[in-house]
Parts: sequence; structure tokens; C-alpha cells
Amino acid sequence: ILREFGYENCNSVTTPMDPGKRLVPLTSVLTTEETKRVQSFPYRTIVGKCMYLCT
Repeated sequence: ILREFGYENCNSVTTPMDPGKRLVPLTSVLTTEETKRVQSFPYRTIVGKCMYLCT
């Protein structure tokens, strides 16, 4: 899966993000380029493949 999506050279970390990080809804408008990048990212495919591995 990592190789398929171009993450074969990534390094593991103990905590993937700061424990105290507060996530908030996006309040600014995305540019056209940012919108295209977000829409083209295969989140559903990646999550589906990871869920398949877990079962």
C-alpha cells in the first residue's frame, strides 16, 4: 500500500501528531488549486485498503 501511493520511504513515528493539537473546521476558502489537490487525493482507496488489512 505504501509503495502504491508513493510513501515507501516514509519513517514511522511514535505519535503521528502533537497530542495537544486541536483540530478546528476550515474557515478559509480554498484556492482552486488546493481544492483540486484535495479532491484528487485517494483517501477512500487508502482507508479501504487499510481496513481490508485489518480484517
